[in-house]
Amino acid sequence: MQNRPLSNRRIANVAIFFTWAMLIVYFFQVILNYIYEVAGPLFVAEDMSAFLKFTALYLVATLSIVVFIIIYLIIFLVWFYRAYANLHEVNAMPKYSKSWAVWSWIIPIVNFYLPFQILKEMYAKTAQLLSDSPERDRLKNGVPTVNIFWALFLICIAFDIVYFVSIFPDLSVFFDISMFILLVPAARYTAKIIDDYAQAEEQLLSEKGFIC
Repeated sequence: MQNRPLSNRRIANVAIFFTWAMLIVYFFQVILNYIYEVAGPLFVAEDMSAFLKFTALYLVATLSIVVFIIIYLIIFLVWFYRAYANLHEVNAMPKYSKSWAVWSWIIPIVNFYLPFQILKEMYAKTAQLLSDSPERDRLKNGVPTVNIFWALFLICIAFDIVYFVSIFPDLSVFFDISMFILLVPAARYTAKIIDDYAQAEEQLLSEKGFIC
């Protein structure tokens, strides 16, 4: 049974907010890691109890950051799923089922290419259905943006893997700072993709008479 498409703009706005908020949170994580790496040995040398208290605070802060990142990923997946589901509801004949909008990001190996294919399909099919408008032009000209976004995503994943298998623990601060530098353009392109597509999606649903 076909369902009525739902406006995705509010979720898109929340996802954009969390994209930038996550970058700020990661920045604080880098600072915490640096303090722990530098100040930790000093605490051990001077006061073990102070070191244990500092370690407990560090672990609580790190856990809070991990929880925040999980919340962000859930919000992003909700936006992505609804955006792809709406394509189904307006009879755009998407190639994959709705559920693949989520599973494509979760299943190992598959998540290296399928989300990219789905995102490109979202851009292409939405542009085909839209009448002439700035939103349509933005999607038709947005292929380089999608390509850069995905390249940054893969680079960040590769960098993360290198970090975890690294045999040079003394370079952890360097890896943290380098990852933050990579995340700055990644966050920018993520926010741009969400915003550009949300505007086009809103226009499409309006043209189809689903929202006023």
